[in-house]
Amino acid sequence: RLALGCRAAGRGVVANFLGEPFVMCALQAVMSGSEPASPADAEVAMLWVVTRHAGAMRWLDRQCWPVRAQIVRWVPHLDLNLVEADHAVIGTLPIHWVAQLCARGARYWHLVFDVPEASRGVELTDDALTALGAALIEYRAEAVSPAAAMERR
Repeated sequence: RLALGCRAAGRGVVANFLGEPFVMCALQAVMSGSEPASPADAEVAMLWVVTRHAGAMRWLDRQCWPVRAQIVRWVPHLDLNLVEADHAVIGTLPIHWVAQLCARGARYWHLVFDVPEASRGVELTDDALTALGAALIEYRAEAVSPAAAMERR
């Protein structure tokens, strides 16, 4: 399902794939502790938000995102073949997928939080994610053994 964001006024109302509305900030500092990104660095043609968890979707709904996008697409599973160099991805993807995204020139933000052992396997709410200190952190990854990574494709 496709969602279009408003780029003019700094905020846009769009819908996630559950059909729930949310507010998207047009531009925020990259949340990796670095200096704020310039508008040229922070705008992409497509932002893929990858999660199948309702709590994560609701948590993301409440955040100011680190990039501005012409199109926002919420998906429960990402087809890596659809991601292009001018795209960004938010999710909790395996490292070898992140390396493939980065090799294509895409940007990747990981939803980071530490899950206590007692909460593993439990569907977390957006409030639980906030309590656990959830954050979006940009990562770049590269396979050290590219030949081995290519064999897995």
